Amino acid sequence: MEEKTKNKQAVMKSKLENHEYANIYRMMSDDDLQSLAEDIKNKGQLLPITTYEGRILDGRNRYKACAIAGTEPRMDDYSGDDPLSLISSLNDHRRHDTTNERALVGARMANLRAGGDRGNQHTGGKCPMGHMPNKPAVTIERAAELSGASQRNIRRAKSIVNTGIPELQDMADSGEVSIRAASEVSKLTEAEQHKAISGGVQGVIDAARKKPDAKPDEKPTRTRLPKWKPNDADRLWLMAKQELNKILSSDESRDRVLHEVIAYAKNRIQTNK
Repeated sequence: MEEKTKNKQAVMKSKLENHEYANIYRMMSDDDLQSLAEDIKNKGQLLPITTYEGRILDGRNRYKACAIAGTEPRMDDYSGDDPLSLISSLNDHRRHDTTNERALVGARMANLRAGGDRGNQHTGGKCPMGHMPNKPAVTIERAAELSGASQRNIRRAKSIVNTGIPELQDMADSGEVSIRAASEVSKLTEAEQHKAISGGVQGVIDAARKKPDAKPDEKPTRTRLPKWKPNDADRLWLMAKQELNKILSSDESRDRVLHEVIAYAKNRIQTNK
């Protein structure tokens, strides 16, 4: 019993690393960390820090705030078999993530690898038998389920996470620019991304709209529409999509309007029967 206590104290005094699952979520700002540290100093640490495999699974901000406050962190070890579900559930209840934040969280989940240099959380750095190195540990479908983001937005956000410069990722995470715009800019070279970022939000938007292979005097091409007929539903649908793409910049608003259009169309069909 005495040996266990000594081991626990040694772990608590040593600087713990963050589990890769914990790094899926953003850290607090310095100001927010200072506020949390003051709160812990005055009221104590209300929630324990959850560890898994000797690393911090949940509570990175509390751990850092305890260090700032000069207090000994209170920790619990997770002994279950689904740490990713645990951390997604805890963060979902505590945080109020935006559409952008959920998409980037989903992208980081989908980027986790079951093998490779570190392996996964169950293999101690070795690729398990029957698994290919660097095979995704989390599917897009599973990432969407856990993060609450759409699969389409997660696919777009993966480009931001994989090739976007840190400043671009921060702008997307904070909601300054849309996932769609940041995804397009993340496909540019680092130098081009820095140039876009230097122009602020508008610089990113302009860079996202610009086609790399477009000529200065090139005009956008328009889809030639078939000759109109009063009952031509395909043509009306095409027109609606073109207009929505022009006037709606966010996926969320576009989806809302599309659902309203579908409901209206169903109502018209029932009325004309």
